[in-house]
Amino acid sequence: EHPGVRINFTRLSWRNGQEKLDIAVLSGHPPDICGSGFKTAYVEAGALEPLDTLFASKIKDFYPYALKPFIKNGHLYAIPWYATIYCILVNKTLTDSLGISLPEDGIWDFDTFVETARNLTDLNKRRWGFSFTVEPNHEEAWPFLYRHGFRVFDSNNQPDFLTGAFEHGVRDLLDFIYSYKISPEETGGLTQHDTWVMFINNRTGMTVQGTWAITALIRENKKRMERGEKPIYFQVMNFPTTPDGIVLTGSPGIGNWVIFKQKDKEKLKLIKELIEEILKRENQKYLLYMGTIPVIRSAGDIYKGTELEPYFKNLHPALENVVTRPFVKNWEQIDDLIARNLQLILLKKKDITTVVTELQEKVKQLILEQKVQSTGKFVFLGILALPIFFIFWGLSKFKPSRWDLYVYLLLSPILLVFLTFTFLPVVFSFLLSFFKYKAFVGFKELQFVGLEHYYNTLKDPVFIKAIFNTIIYTAVTVPWSVALALFIAILLYPFGEKIRSIFKASYYLPGVVSAVVISVIWRWMFDPSYGLLNQILSLVHLPPQPWLTRPETAMKSIILTDILTMPGTGIIIYLAALDRIPSTIVEAARVDGAYGIRLWGKIIIPLLAPTTLFLLVIRTISSFQVFTKIYILTKGGPGYATNTVVYSIFRTAFSQLDFSTASAQAFLLFVAIMAFSWIQFKFFKEEIEY
Repeated sequence: EHPGVRINFTRLSWRNGQEKLDIAVLSGHPPDICGSGFKTAYVEAGALEPLDTLFASKIKDFYPYALKPFIKNGHLYAIPWYATIYCILVNKTLTDSLGISLPEDGIWDFDTFVETARNLTDLNKRRWGFSFTVEPNHEEAWPFLYRHGFRVFDSNNQPDFLTGAFEHGVRDLLDFIYSYKISPEETGGLTQHDTWVMFINNRTGMTVQGTWAITALIRENKKRMERGEKPIYFQVMNFPTTPDGIVLTGSPGIGNWVIFKQKDKEKLKLIKELIEEILKRENQKYLLYMGTIPVIRSAGDIYKGTELEPYFKNLHPALENVVTRPFVKNWEQIDDLIARNLQLILLKKKDITTVVTELQEKVKQLILEQKVQSTGKFVFLGILALPIFFIFWGLSKFKPSRWDLYVYLLLSPILLVFLTFTFLPVVFSFLLSFFKYKAFVGFKELQFVGLEHYYNTLKDPVFIKAIFNTIIYTAVTVPWSVALALFIAILLYPFGEKIRSIFKASYYLPGVVSAVVISVIWRWMFDPSYGLLNQILSLVHLPPQPWLTRPETAMKSIILTDILTMPGTGIIIYLAALDRIPSTIVEAARVDGAYGIRLWGKIIIPLLAPTTLFLLVIRTISSFQVFTKIYILTKGGPGYATNTVVYSIFRTAFSQLDFSTASAQAFLLFVAIMAFSWIQFKFFKEEIEY
């Protein structure tokens, strides 16, 4: 139909697809069209095409709740495609074996839900009646807040935390844990992955998941039957009805299609045709493989007559009352703020009455629209030009010889790379920390704010907590790593070179493995359901430990991963330093009566001071920059228990898109590293090196 037209498809992962899209938009090279790519910041930046006129004939066919999130300033900026809603999955095998009957239509009241969960709970078998998560960017448990009338924003787009509905809903969640005892005490630290694994391993009778989990369970059952294993029989239930008897649910968002600004109107017409083709009724059937629900009335019930019909038919009543995620300014920050406070409340680290007031004020600040003056871009560009001017000024005063020119010509490629990818970006980032910069808008609206970002960062309790966590991590892991490396090097030193080479390779090779892979292995070992560590504890009749799910143990567990890692590099460096110590010094010490511990403590170890200094500085810098373990294992949680400086910088820059504040945080980290390094040089510097 369109010869010569090609579609280049790029797959975006669920975990980091949004980050890749943000980078593409920030770089000025967004895709023409993107699925589930809507973001309020894109609208503010003028990056999206308004679609209300383009798709005027189709709009009436959509459910109103699906259109509402994408209407900004009277225009529609995304075409809804599907909805993912939350539901409660019940282990039918367990309910049948216990003689528990479930409403066939999937509708129940709060008391029936709690009674069912109590009957499913068996602490002797380490099985809980109900599991849920409140981790950031996961709103699976929020329908329990919605059923009391809570919405993040009221009809006037103001925070709605003081009406009592939010507090009432949170107290229900607390009762699940501490009064009804149907959910584990570490619920505040559980991730969505944890609750899913608990369910498929019969560690919980009920769990909250998105509708995607229905198709995932069916696929899992097919695999189990192929392996000759028992499938997981389950039933889909709605959330308990509201006090008024209404069935409602929540949604993590509406799948959508956005079109980025197009200069070529012919291409825009082709993109429109593509979206219309996707939205055709006969193509909506493909959504059933995703476990999602069409938001187009004409699509009808795509699950009717399929193997999925018995599971999805119970959810029809809830489709009339779907509470969707609000698309507002700084929603990522708001979601993170609410979720981490919910974690701390459920772990009894914060009081609900205090949190309600804090959330009301902080969310109000986050949605305030501040007027930004654009005159700052001239100041920014003027300051940025200064180092470039001095570089060229210095070059004009430099009178090199022909030999010097030849040398600098050879060095010019690496110098050019250094200037382009290191020096100028560092200068740019440093200058950015003194300006208010809006992502996706760029230099059009830039305001000079001086030290405001530094001031706000240093008074931010979340960043102060990150500093404290980083210092604790560094204070424990650095001395241990250096001391352990020295101890093992001393043990290996008397052996011959062949034996030492075997040990050096054994200790060093694990360090070559990717930090991501090692962190994933630790994630498996710490898993609350089937982790190796808890399985070992159960073998010796000790209770399982909440390694990563409670604030008291999470940071200790992160530190444990470092303590149990052999410092291969340090061992090799120490052995090399020991080999460089002149044998005459050791022999002279022995002549004077120094043997054993006295020889090592008074002579050899002091001579290793420069090597120790080097390892301390390198390990300190590395520890201050700890990120991978935090990202893979805890995402800085529960609450802010494992939040570190670099992870805080990452969240500020790439989740909140506040690059100015992130730049200020980065340079504060730089100052801290310089200060600690100077202290170490001050106390350990020696004139003699081995």
